[in-house]
Amino acid sequence: RDLFIWAILMNHTEMAQVFLSHMKYRICAALIATKILKQYFQRAPYGDLKDSYEKNAKYFEEYAIACIKQCEKNDTDLACEIVLQRIELYGNVTCLQVAADAQDKLFIATPCCVQAMNNIWYNNIYPEQSKKRNELAMAIGVFSLGLLAPFCVTFRDPPTDIADDVL
Repeated sequence: RDLFIWAILMNHTEMAQVFLSHMKYRICAALIATKILKQYFQRAPYGDLKDSYEKNAKYFEEYAIACIKQCEKNDTDLACEIVLQRIELYGNVTCLQVAADAQDKLFIATPCCVQAMNNIWYNNIYPEQSKKRNELAMAIGVFSLGLLAPFCVTFRDPPTDIADDVL
């Protein structure tokens, strides 16, 4: 991890790519690299160095997107867990937090990240209940001050203990 960050800070991106291929948490590391390189891009004067920072930031963002898409292809639920998993190696941050801080809109727009944010937003309520056909049931639950809500709103079953497993 330290050598990877050093390689990014010293603009040795080829070396950083090699280190990245041997890391355990590649997605978060690639997103951190995009954050650093985007900050360098903003502060660089102009010329080839600035273009290099922009090109390398795009590479690492595309690398993170490719990794999460491959994870999503194998197992969608596990990919959503990976996006929300706190990574102790980088200070207990999640990939979604790093992507939001780095303004990696393409990464956040991946179906896996969108599904993870919907899961956070709706918590245990089925997302389909926000559609027009269920507005009456939701209105009854609201107007009864929540007394009839358990009968009008259906909740998801509690998830299995995937969070306890090491990803």
